[in-house]
Amino acid sequence: MMEDYCNTKLKECSVSEVLSGDGSHLLILSNRHVTSLTSLKIRDGTEFKDCFASPEEMNRVVLYRGKFLYRCRGLFEDGILNYRVSYVCGYQDIPADLKMVACEMCALIYQNSPHGEGRLGLLANHTGSVRMFVLDELPRHRAILLKYMNVKV
Repeated sequence: MMEDYCNTKLKECSVSEVLSGDGSHLLILSNRHVTSLTSLKIRDGTEFKDCFASPEEMNRVVLYRGKFLYRCRGLFEDGILNYRVSYVCGYQDIPADLKMVACEMCALIYQNSPHGEGRLGLLANHTGSVRMFVLDELPRHRAILLKYMNVKV
C-alpha cells in the first residue's frame, strides 16, 4: 500500500525494466533509491545485447541521485524501448519513520474495521482489487511518505 502511494519500491529488490533512449546522456529509472546497476543491454533486432565489452566500460555509466543513469562517454541511442536495465533498489533496512507509518496505518485499519467482517471501515477506498488508504485524513503520515515519494519526470 505504501509502495503504491510512493510510486517506488521501498524494500530492497531487483528490478528489470525496458526504457527508451532519447539521444542524451541520461536514462530515467522508474524507481528511487537505486543502489546498484546490475546490467545494461541494448536492443539489437529482436534480442538484447550487453552495451559493454568489458566490466571496466560499465564504470562509464554512473548512478546519479539514486534515480538517473548518466553515461559519461557517449549517449544513450535514440529509440523506443531499446534499453533493458537491471538494478537493485529500495532499502535493505526500512527507515524507522516508514516502519512507524506502516504500524500506525495497520492499527488504524484494524481499529476502523467492523469486527467479524473481512472488510475495511470508513478510512479506506476500494478501487478494484487495490485498497488505497485516504492519507488526506492522516497529514502526519502523508508528510513522512512524501520524503520517499517518486515523482514521475
